Amino acid sequence: MGILRFTCAIAAIVIIPFLLWGQAVTDFSTQMLAAQPCCSRVARIVVLLLALDVLLPIPSSLVSVAAGSTLGVVAGTMAIWAGMSLGSLLGYCVGRFARVFAMRYVLRGSDVAKL
Repeated sequence: MGILRFTCAIAAIVIIPFLLWGQAVTDFSTQMLAAQPCCSRVARIVVLLLALDVLLPIPSSLVSVAAGSTLGVVAGTMAIWAGMSLGSLLGYCVGRFARVFAMRYVLRGSDVAKL
């Protein structure tokens, strides 16, 4: 029963932000691409979106394609690399430091003590 609750909680963490802010993110990105913003602003947004892809349902492939078409090959690649690297680091930190809380939530006290 604990694993089912944990799975539902993870699914809710992924789905609820998409339901709450999905249309707002779509509208914002449409406005940003239509306005032809400066490259440094687009690069910062790409890095932020790709870094948060670990926690939020952001389509990284679409962000990467938009970065490449807006920033060009070299700048787009650098922004994508930075964002995905930060996302990997963030995912590692979440897994490293949240594992104790997740184990206590899913497992019973006697099972945690065995580990």
